Amino acid sequence: MVLNTAKRNRVMTKFRKIVHEIGRQRLGTDFDTKCEHPLSLADLKPRDSTEDSQNQFSRSIKNSSSFVFTAMFSWDLLIYRSLSTSDDVLEEFREIGRISAGDEEVERGIFDRSKTPQGNLDRQRFIRVIRRTGLQLDDPRLDQIRRNIDECHNFIMDNIDDDGVDHGIDFLCFRGIINNHQDVLYQAFNNQFVISDFPTFLGDIRQMYVEASDIHEGDFTNYTEYLKEYHNSDEWGISFCSVDGQRAGFGSNKQMFTLQSLMNPFLYAMSLDDMGPEKIHSIVGQETSGGQYNVIKLDDKGRPHNAMANAGAILLSSLYKQSLNKSERHGTFLAALRKVGGLKGSAETSLSFDYAAFMSEREDCHRNSSICYYLREKKCIDRKMDVEQVLDVYTQMCNVTVNTDSLSVLAATLANGGICPITGEQCFSNDAVKSTLSCMLAAGMNDHSGIWAFTIGLPAKSGISGGTMIIVPNVMGIALYSPKIDKSANSARAAHFATALNSKFHFHEYDPVRLKSTNFLNNSESDANQLIKLMIAAENNDVNRLIFAFINGFDLSKPGYEDITLLHMAAAKGNLETIVFLISKAKVFSEPLDHSNRTPLDYALKHGHQDIIDFLRKSSNVSSRNPSVVKTDVDATSQIPGKIKSRMNSLTITSASEDDDHYGVLDY
Repeated sequence: MVLNTAKRNRVMTKFRKIVHEIGRQRLGTDFDTKCEHPLSLADLKPRDSTEDSQNQFSRSIKNSSSFVFTAMFSWDLLIYRSLSTSDDVLEEFREIGRISAGDEEVERGIFDRSKTPQGNLDRQRFIRVIRRTGLQLDDPRLDQIRRNIDECHNFIMDNIDDDGVDHGIDFLCFRGIINNHQDVLYQAFNNQFVISDFPTFLGDIRQMYVEASDIHEGDFTNYTEYLKEYHNSDEWGISFCSVDGQRAGFGSNKQMFTLQSLMNPFLYAMSLDDMGPEKIHSIVGQETSGGQYNVIKLDDKGRPHNAMANAGAILLSSLYKQSLNKSERHGTFLAALRKVGGLKGSAETSLSFDYAAFMSEREDCHRNSSICYYLREKKCIDRKMDVEQVLDVYTQMCNVTVNTDSLSVLAATLANGGICPITGEQCFSNDAVKSTLSCMLAAGMNDHSGIWAFTIGLPAKSGISGGTMIIVPNVMGIALYSPKIDKSANSARAAHFATALNSKFHFHEYDPVRLKSTNFLNNSESDANQLIKLMIAAENNDVNRLIFAFINGFDLSKPGYEDITLLHMAAAKGNLETIVFLISKAKVFSEPLDHSNRTPLDYALKHGHQDIIDFLRKSSNVSSRNPSVVKTDVDATSQIPGKIKSRMNSLTITSASEDDDHYGVLDY
């Protein structure tokens, strides 16, 4: 029976997935997979699995010039199997999983954190695991994984109870789902992100946010009628994005506001890359002006003092993409900002344009108009240029709208050397970023910049609409929004938050204890990966591996995902020898609580491991569930069952290395 159109499309999609993956694995490179099958789709029919039909299919494949790869590497049988099996999405991904070149041990650890008791992927738990690392579901690096999981989920829902088969995403299917897109997961679950303890760091930032909420200093701006009318609420939002794309936001983090002079650093970086630093620095200086952001004066070389002040930004906007007309220049700038923010498509609403704000500022920008005419009179701007058009281009740039979520990614791109952390695209050169951050540190906070550099020591930029961005180089970008501004046109709450941030984490460039905090920087990249391996060891009663970790100083009481410890794992699996070692030799607390307040004893009771139940009840080394209150009248080793006790009494732990054939030495 000839396949219907939907079925044929599904088969072709599956076929291309398999061929693409085989080619990538065997040849080490991607190649065009838009080729058609040598047989006509109209003639494509399901085949049985007889030897004759397989041979016939093989010959037709090998005779086609479109499939020279198939002939070279004998892929025909796998391709045949992929086309002749049932229309099963899960099996498609299993095929890819079978030939995946990923790290199976790491992928097993990721899968085990997110699986159901039946051994299939728990979709919601997987999402929670990902979010716990700081990754967000809208991260472009997770797009394909998310789509693959959704495709499998839809297939499961469509086929539930139809064929009597218990459909689910098993480990092999999971490997296929994440294949080619697992790098970010490896980083996350191997603890290789710059914010290694994301939940704790998130709690610290939340506390600073709450404390800054009590700051009510400052006044609403009256810069334009529009800002006066629409930016007069007591909004307070904050977001951050690390250089690894870990993100979070609090409060009014979705509230849109205009960039105003927050756009200056990005215009400066774009100009440096477009026209070169020699050209730009011949017309714009690198000194502080000593005055406010909208001061009307030039340096001793007849240039605007810097690119962060209005005069410098107006001059740069007059030179931006001069070969284009006004609307094209605006569109190009908007598209460039979206690239910096990792956003796709013109319909993206978290970075847009406010036409009403633009028209209002166009009518009220008398100060900027004066600056522009002054620049033309001093020949900084070509006298042939239309001043009104220059102002329009500049004002359009100022009225690009963002929220703190999108602004934090823009800031993180500067923190990451010009590479967008969530797409990996190079948006600015290293030299442009260096110059931009230097200028932000010197002049980004208006006439408060000197005090800011002295006390905070981080590049930052503020806008009169109440937005602020702070750059922690090589760590993160932080975006804040609070419309109440002080006399320097800086957000009062943002200044308070920055002070608290610096006190907690010592981000100041010249702080003697800078980078010593283990709460945000990853000082032990292997801990998470090692814990995954130790969980597997506890599950398999591999005491030797646990001994090696113990003698090398690893904390065997360290909890993993959902606060499950090695003791919980061993109790659930009935591994008494592991439990005896952990409690009697490693001296771990015998009653740790997981996220549901369950102890290892609860796990043993649930799974009916009576020997472990008896041991845990007899050998409790604390008087309560507080591990700091230790009993002094109980000898835990005296409660060990005879067979295990005799082995433990003769246990000698000697140092070993990962290069040895074993992880420790057990002498019985």
